[in-house]
Amino acid sequence: MSSFKIAIIIFIIFIGLLIFDMIKTGMKVTMAIIEFIMLLLEGIWNIILIVLCSALMILVIAFIVFLMKS
Repeated sequence: MSSFKIAIIIFIIFIGLLIFDMIKTGMKVTMAIIEFIMLLLEGIWNIILIVLCSALMILVIAFIVFLMKS
């Protein structure tokens, strides 16, 4: 559960940085959203890899906790 909370915090920080960047550069929100979608499509494989790796790490941690409890 703690790793899930960390992931949420990282996501919130990322969104915050995105909004800050939008304000800083003075871009229109629509343009920023389009750029964000383009970056998302560009980095979709990276995102999939990150999700798979984090899921694997969560499974390993859960397995270790399960072994410790039993």
